[in-house]
Amino acid sequence: LERITAELNKVERDKSGAEAKLDALRQVTMHRDGSGALLTNTRGIEVRGSLASLISIDNGWEKAIAAALGTLSDAIVVADLRGAVSALTYLKSESAGSADVLIIGSPDVTISQLPAGLTALSSKVSSSSLGRVLPSLLSGYVAAETLEQAGEIVVANPTVTAITRDGDIVSQFKARGGSTVKNSLIEINAMISDAETDFTRCS
Repeated sequence: LERITAELNKVERDKSGAEAKLDALRQVTMHRDGSGALLTNTRGIEVRGSLASLISIDNGWEKAIAAALGTLSDAIVVADLRGAVSALTYLKSESAGSADVLIIGSPDVTISQLPAGLTALSSKVSSSSLGRVLPSLLSGYVAAETLEQAGEIVVANPTVTAITRDGDIVSQFKARGGSTVKNSLIEINAMISDAETDFTRCS
């Protein structure tokens, strides 16, 4: 009986821990500078949601997608230019911080054709609501498993930019990478998904 009681107590502690972690991560998504203010605005400004919430990424490629999108990883999505202007005007009037705003109603998007044999980074992510905007944002980016492979890809194909699973970026003229302690909203959403799985398992 004591052993069963101890195991039940452990399960309850694990459940409480998973729930606390999940709640903390969700709170982070709602307090990302101006993005959180726009998501919870009461002025009637229509936002589709955060970019991170509107995409699905293949497991393990979150850092790569975040690196390719840059500051847009934390962007708020609106339907048109008017919505974007309203969003920024609201942030200014309320001194609510700053935010990147992605407009999905743009009529003209450009998608580069990659050399044969390469894997487009856009193939690692999908969205049912962003249309051709997402492939356009990731146009010219190639998925690479490692830094070594990224270098080889760029040497053989100087016009492309290779991005590794870890988010290292390599192109003909510049490279960026290393380690980071700041997670993008895309990576936080992935953590939330894992935390939800853990919480469900403990329930």
